[in-house]
Amino acid sequence: MFVNCSNKISLRPAMESDLELLFLWVNTSDSLDAKILTSRSIPWNDHVEWFESCLASTKCMIWIAEKDDFALGQVRIELHQERDLLIDIYIDISMRTQGIGSLILEKAEEESKSRWPGYSFVAKIKHNNIASLRFFQKQGYKFDSETADYMVLAKRL
Repeated sequence: MFVNCSNKISLRPAMESDLELLFLWVNTSDSLDAKILTSRSIPWNDHVEWFESCLASTKCMIWIAEKDDFALGQVRIELHQERDLLIDIYIDISMRTQGIGSLILEKAEEESKSRWPGYSFVAKIKHNNIASLRFFQKQGYKFDSETADYMVLAKRL
């Protein structure tokens, strides 16, 4: 389902044709710097396997933000634990600081509430990723816990 955000920005479910785009985005240096599980480039075959499993899963949803058929970023929400939805968001570096992240996160949260009612949203953020920390705090996420590698911010509904 397409979701009209504003300023002609739409949010649509990821499709098989988005495989290469998401592969390019996940392997950008800024994306890898923010990753918790790995800081190395993701091999193509691993990405294909991951992407296909996400598309087939009822526990994962990936949306692509677009404006005039130009991809701006993505947001992924995945059932993480018993009642938590883990969020991953990436905005193309050329599109940052324009409010797109806030807009698409809000719409993805709305879509997720109907899919998984009563679940809480969580974001895992590396300690040195100040921009992401501020972004999620601005969206109403609160400190929940931390490990040696990252902080967990949550938005309880």
